Amino acid sequence: MTDKHERDRRDEWTTMSRVLLGGYISEGDNGFSSSAYLPEGDYQIECRRALAMLLNSGNPPKDILRLLARLFEPDDCESASERTLVFKFRRKGRRRDHHYRSAIAQKVADALKTEKTVEVAIASVAKELGGTEDTELEKEESVRKIWQAYKPFYDAGVI
Repeated sequence: MTDKHERDRRDEWTTMSRVLLGGYISEGDNGFSSSAYLPEGDYQIECRRALAMLLNSGNPPKDILRLLARLFEPDDCESASERTLVFKFRRKGRRRDHHYRSAIAQKVADALKTEKTVEVAIASVAKELGGTEDTELEKEESVRKIWQAYKPFYDAGVI
């Protein structure tokens, strides 16, 4: 990309980010102007991508950082925006805990140092997790699935 093309793209991202974070001026039906904000939809998503690109650039414009900081301000003070950010999960349902899964895989890898087979190592780790006999079978199956996902890392010597 040329320098001019990069500058133009950055300017476009900056404008989109300003609109996303600070809103824009809209003229109402009565002829008076008022603040407005982007509705949810495709253009808002494009503006969020532009903001992410700016923030990841390593040198985002200072006014973008100030607008973002105002959205994070927890108190209703002079510097706070009239809007606020809300954190939520992207998907509904049960979430994967990658740290937990990695720890389980590491336990299986450690158990393989003393156990004769993978199945015995998996059963040992499942038993260590505790629970009733009914849940031990479920845990064993869960540990097996985790191990299958992490086994390539074990084979590569990473765990």
